Amino acid sequence: TCVDVWFRAVLGVENYEQRFDLNTSEYGARIIKRKTTSLTFLCGELANTPEPLFDLIYVDGSHRGQDVLVDAALCWRLLVPGGIMICDDYLWTKQGVPVPPRPAIDAFLVCHTDCRVLHKDYQVIVEKMLP
Repeated sequence: TCVDVWFRAVLGVENYEQRFDLNTSEYGARIIKRKTTSLTFLCGELANTPEPLFDLIYVDGSHRGQDVLVDAALCWRLLVPGGIMICDDYLWTKQGVPVPPRPAIDAFLVCHTDCRVLHKDYQVIVEKMLP
């Protein structure tokens, strides 16, 4: 399940959505693509999901810390125990962005004693501990 707004050019790719479709075409119906914001998807479509759904969650969207923290917190309840969550752009910085991803990811880790950090560099990889 991939959630994106699919409207921007990334790394010189003019049609980001078309590139994504091409890169994932061999997986066919196994790919579920939702063309929306993560907040709309997580608070709308999956808001009342009673059970965790995902073994792996990759958080990589906005570079604004506030968005990263919300995405990580909302995704966490959807991750099965023993599952892996990867947060991208931990070391990303850019002038003009007052709160980058790093402090948000650090805040998430402080609040979640139910995770084990497996890797911490440009990406932070955590495992959701079994209850």
